[in-house]
Amino acid sequence: STVTSTWPTKMIAAYKKMFSGDPGAMSSYSSNVNVVFLAFAAQHTGPLRLVGYSGQGKASLMADIKARQAAGGKVSVSIGGAGNPINTANTTAFVTDFAAIGTDLGFVPDGIDWDLEHWNNTAEIVAISKALKARYGANFGVTFSVGGVGSQADIDNRVNTGLALQQAGALDAFSWQLYDTVVDLATAKWRLGMLIQAGLPASKVTVGMMLGSDNNHWDNAECLAYMRDIKASLGLTKTALWTEGWSAADNQWAADMKSVVIGGVTYTLTKLKTVTTAATRTATFTHEQGAGLYFVQENL
Repeated sequence: STVTSTWPTKMIAAYKKMFSGDPGAMSSYSSNVNVVFLAFAAQHTGPLRLVGYSGQGKASLMADIKARQAAGGKVSVSIGGAGNPINTANTTAFVTDFAAIGTDLGFVPDGIDWDLEHWNNTAEIVAISKALKARYGANFGVTFSVGGVGSQADIDNRVNTGLALQQAGALDAFSWQLYDTVVDLATAKWRLGMLIQAGLPASKVTVGMMLGSDNNHWDNAECLAYMRDIKASLGLTKTALWTEGWSAADNQWAADMKSVVIGGVTYTLTKLKTVTTAATRTATFTHEQGAGLYFVQENL
């Protein structure tokens, strides 16, 4: 099966932790979130597979994935995470194992999210990503993330992998995770701007966030204000949230991000009013409550 719809140009994504003890069902995630990343798949023993089905269990997760995709949302599999082993040496085996994750949960994955918090083999990542797009179609999403963890050489390696994916036509989004270290707005814009200067399109650069009240995280008000500034100054329209379990604050984040990333106001025309012209070809328009459209009919 292939992925039929394109990856969203305006992305509001959120991670769902898959470890067995992690609370919350995917159904609790806001409908304003248009991409959910299943975090994580790894190779602790044997083939690549999810680290669990989260606290909601397999059957409930399967139902939630089906419902979210039916509503137009994307569900992608995130690979790696902190401390989780990944072997990318065998492209065929990796793609086969990845497909088995979808089969196990009864869905066609919309994408793969590379969340490798360590040095990686760029050529192998590109080969696997291209093979997955060949298997699932051009609409299959390939996303990659990097944060301020590891040595500078590790960070440079991951940025260069993103650039290689872009050059190979196999990148849909690249995220900088702006948490786990003190990051103010100026520093965030500098880091994101560096990705653009390096050659990543602004349309694919993603603002990674995690809510918190300490110096290493942004609260709701900061996320809203900073994303407005980042969109206005850098033109970014993608964001992703790492959450420990969906909450009211996360719901607020999703609504705020929609107001910035997607924006717009919808007007509904609820009533049509006909106005007939007089012999002088003039017509009098009188406002009527609920009239959304006035139709002029000539009667001369």
